[in-house]
Amino acid sequence: MAINTEAVEALRDVAEPHRAANDLVRLDVIETYITQHAPQYRIQLRPQYRERLACIPANLSKEQLDIELFKVQKDIELDHRQRAASIRAMPLGSTSGCDEYAALYRHYLDEENELGKAALARYVVHRRTILEMLENALKVQDTGAYAREDLIHSLIFPMRTTSDEVDFARQNLWVVDERLAYHTHLASDLPMSRLTAIDVDSRDEPDLARFRSTPTSCAVSRRGCARSPRTTTS
Repeated sequence: MAINTEAVEALRDVAEPHRAANDLVRLDVIETYITQHAPQYRIQLRPQYRERLACIPANLSKEQLDIELFKVQKDIELDHRQRAASIRAMPLGSTSGCDEYAALYRHYLDEENELGKAALARYVVHRRTILEMLENALKVQDTGAYAREDLIHSLIFPMRTTSDEVDFARQNLWVVDERLAYHTHLASDLPMSRLTAIDVDSRDEPDLARFRSTPTSCAVSRRGCARSPRTTTS
């Protein structure tokens, strides 16, 4: 049995104010979460992204909301890259003095600036999270013991691995020293004799051994120092 079109329209008119009110509440929740907990998503509060946020389901936990906002952020970044590719593809002869090109470029730079701020905010949040996790790991646990060494190591650089195996995003070497990020090879808790970046016969297993392409080397470990003319380690 077909539903009367007029009845459907009447019901829609009755429901519309309630739907609009619910949308405002949901957007307010999202805005509060972003401003108080996730500044890396601040670009999404711009009016042009309101429709994207409206698609996020209501009544999500903070963890679920963060995942949804992460998806929206990636969509924005993808659109931004595609816009950059379109601008680069425009023939230079047709862009000189072109108002359309100038407007596209201004929009691109404005968005690039906002995404840069988002990346910086994400970086700061990441560092704060790692430091909080490390602080908790260094405390006496509920069992009365300290956390295992491998757990603490995993927050900075996993044990018994090298920089060839560990993605850069998982290396939080800045906790120890920012300079550790600059290396040609880095290893953790592996016998020096097994490391291809240095030619020594030693069973020392440094917590962290950093190698750089310089004339001399010294690897600081729990048990001493190994030297080689090929690389620098620290």
